[in-house]
Parts: sequence; C-alpha cells; structure tokens
Amino acid sequence: MSVLRLNAWKRNLQRLHMSFTSNLMCGYLNINSIRHKFESIKDLLHRNLVDILFLSETEIDESFPNAQFCVDNFTMWRADRNQQSGGLIAYVRSDLAADRKIQLEFSDVESIGIEAVIGNKKWFFCGIYKPPSMSDDHFSTDCTKTIDKIISKYDNYIFIGDFNYNMLNCDKSAMIREICDIFNLKNIIKKATCFTKIAKATLLDLILMNHDCDFKKICNFGTGISDVHNFISVQLNCDLPKILPKKEDL
Repeated sequence: MSVLRLNAWKRNLQRLHMSFTSNLMCGYLNINSIRHKFESIKDLLHRNLVDILFLSETEIDESFPNAQFCVDNFTMWRADRNQQSGGLIAYVRSDLAADRKIQLEFSDVESIGIEAVIGNKKWFFCGIYKPPSMSDDHFSTDCTKTIDKIISKYDNYIFIGDFNYNMLNCDKSAMIREICDIFNLKNIIKKATCFTKIAKATLLDLILMNHDCDFKKICNFGTGISDVHNFISVQLNCDLPKILPKKEDL
C-alpha cells in the first residue's frame, strides 16, 4: 500500500469536503480484500469525508464477524461471497434515515441496495460488483428485472460500482450502454479507473444516475489501497444534517 498515495487521496477528499460541507458524498472502491486494509477505511470514515461508501471484492465470508469491520457512527451492511473473490460492504452515516432494501437488490449481480431520505427527497443507492464471467444476456436479464422495480418506486437513484464493462471501448461496453439507453441513465465517470501493468487503462468503475439527478463534484483518483482500481465518488446537491460532535470532543 502506497502511504503517499493514500495521504494524497485523503487530502483531496478533505479539500472537496470543505468546499461543500452540506452535500452528501457517495463513494465506491474495489478494494480487492478488506482484511488488511480496514484501518485505512476506518480512518477515512472517522474523518467524515464520505457519507455513503461501498466497497467491492471484500473477499470475506461468514467466518469474519461484523464486529471486525464496524465503524463508529456508521451503519454497515454486508453481501459476502467467499474469501477468494467478490463480496460487498456498505457504510452509511448512522444519523441518516437509511435502510437496506434486499427485495430491490439484483438477483445475481452482487449488490447492496439502500434507501435514504435526504432533506425532502427519497434516494436509492445501489453498490454493484458484476463478476467478469457473467454473460451479457445474464446481466441484461438481471438488470432489466431489477431496475424496473427500482424506478417504479424512486425518482432519484444511483448505481455505483465495478461493472466490468470498459466504457472507453464502445464495442466492449455495448451492453451497459444499451441498459443506460433503456432506462435513461447517464454515466458521469469519463476517465479510466483501472490501471494494470499488462493492459491499457480501462473505465470499469461507473456511476450511473437518472438524468434528473443534480450533482456538484465527481472524484476519480488512486488511493494506494486498491491494487489497480481508483476511488470514485459523487457529491450530490442535497442538504445533509450537520454532524454532531463526538463525545470526546464535547
């Protein structure tokens, strides 16, 4: 883990947070195993730099207790696969009116769906990890069925995660582009998010929003935590409750 990149990431988020302290920040990172990286995530959340955070490829199972990954003042939800691959964790500020909606999660695409009431609006946030081995037909069927249910219940919705479609290549991203066209979604991440030594940079980590969603700032930069993936986030134009000082600060 690169300490310099990690510190730069936190400084960048700090500057952004200082500019728009009342706006919700929703972030995502393909962490590629949380076991030995949790302290960095815990520190990020303790600094109140992200309000909703999704992590994918957590690579844990039921043998890892919830207490190992809890963070004070945040609610946590898990969707584990196994210790070798996959899995998701979601963290949401505990003072937000939020709840997991398992009935609105994808059947086979790994996901965690969260309803949150912010100001006078109800939002649906969905963290996603699509395994590279999933076929286009399988993905399309799951998306169509699930997104249909979500948009029938919510006016504001965000799908954030590693879709494993390279949006820098029109041919290789034809399926996700078709899904966006069908459901009037826009991807707001435009530059590469995945960097390996053996291939060209790719844009796999996406934030898909309905076109009416209003946002202010987007982040897309390396963290020193994930092996090859950037952290991505969006700052929404909606008012948050003020963070109460911790007991030790009073």
